[in-house]
Amino acid sequence: MKKAVLYPIVCLLVACASETQKTGLEMIADHYGAKTSFAKGFNTNAGVTRTNFTVKVSDSKMIDTLRSDLTSSNIALMLYESFDEDERVAFDDIFVEIRRDTVSKADKSSYDPERLKVGLDQAAIFTNFSDNFLGQKFGAISDNMAPEYQNAELASNLSNYWKGLIAQHGRILGYKRIGFGVYTTPKNEKLFYYSGILNFRDGSQRGYSVQTSQNIDDNHLMGFKFDEY
Repeated sequence: MKKAVLYPIVCLLVACASETQKTGLEMIADHYGAKTSFAKGFNTNAGVTRTNFTVKVSDSKMIDTLRSDLTSSNIALMLYESFDEDERVAFDDIFVEIRRDTVSKADKSSYDPERLKVGLDQAAIFTNFSDNFLGQKFGAISDNMAPEYQNAELASNLSNYWKGLIAQHGRILGYKRIGFGVYTTPKNEKLFYYSGILNFRDGSQRGYSVQTSQNIDDNHLMGFKFDEY
């Protein structure tokens, strides 16, 4: 008697993007200077069906210079952010497919929407830090540091650093979050890691990163770093 062999069933659905999904795809395209497309589908394995949304990104000079893992997860986070509440629970998986000019094979990654939900919540700390830095609210940054990282000189040090940047590059025009991932500390603690760039009037950029707890009840800033030339 032959044994039955079960194979996963993978299907792509021909469907239109909703207005919120279109907005998300357009935001990603504008954010990274890229082309975007999408696919919706499902796969069934051992009687269990999972739905998925795939965002495909290509032709981005910016992405070609960035770490693939941090870029893919940030794209997934941006897409999830654009979804309405029904869409956030409609998909079991979000896939990101990045095609780079310098690599023949596309990078493909899968993300759990529930995990993205937590990452999106904590991304507000990155936004708060960035807004406070641009607004010269260095005391607010210092106050938001986790107690174990409090430093009486932090606000004045940030002020001096900001003045040095302005003297060198002119006014800061804005910032952009370009990466999202997980950072493991020397004490083996896992933190969320958000990377960004500051855009200056002289056309230059300065990279920086912000670390937060993965616990959504902890709104403290766990650390930050500015890239040096």
